[in-house]
Amino acid sequence: LQLLRVAYMNVKDANPRAKVILGGMAFWWDNDWGRAPYLLALMEVLKNDRNRERFDNYFDIVAVHTYGNPLNAYAIPMLAREWLSARALRKPIWIMESNVVPFDDPVQLLPPGHMRATLDEQASFVIQSFAMGIAAGVERQAIYKMVDEDSEGGQYYGLVRNDGTTRPAYTAYQVAATYFSDVKSAYYTWPGLPGPASTSDIRKVLDSVQGRHQFIWPDRKSTR
Repeated sequence: LQLLRVAYMNVKDANPRAKVILGGMAFWWDNDWGRAPYLLALMEVLKNDRNRERFDNYFDIVAVHTYGNPLNAYAIPMLAREWLSARALRKPIWIMESNVVPFDDPVQLLPPGHMRATLDEQASFVIQSFAMGIAAGVERQAIYKMVDEDSEGGQYYGLVRNDGTTRPAYTAYQVAATYFSDVKSAYYTWPGLPGPASTSDIRKVLDSVQGRHQFIWPDRKSTR
């Protein structure tokens, strides 16, 4: 909080129109270690700051990371908005990082599993993730990352390889940027629902994380 407070005050002093974005919330990292999500922990400390309302809680935008499962691009922003609303806060939510690592790329063959995907599935992830983010009301979305650069734990995340060749996910990103850029609103539904998911339907998706390492995709059986 002290780092955020000092940064916010100096940024706004230098340029009042600048936006201060929180560090990206890696929901699953906190969840798997059994600790409170970063955003919740921060707001718990913030409530004791007597100047927080005067300075708009020292941030303008909430950032989240949504890797591996496209459903994360829907569920994590929805959780973040729920936590903010419970404290009478309204902030834009940005997906600052998202992707899934391919295991069948010739540049670096990897064993499947560990939330990895095929090259084709990575391309599908890009489309699905952007669509899910729009349905969740996310203001902006980004992919990590454009070019491979150095491997990270033996994994490459780029839409473009270091030799300049592109992965299918690069084309998928172009499609999403072209056809989703002007979309103003969307909703998420699934087979068995007559229309947009209700609040209780969404609640079941969000609650499906209890005791698990991923949200569970809804279907007819799980939504009864």
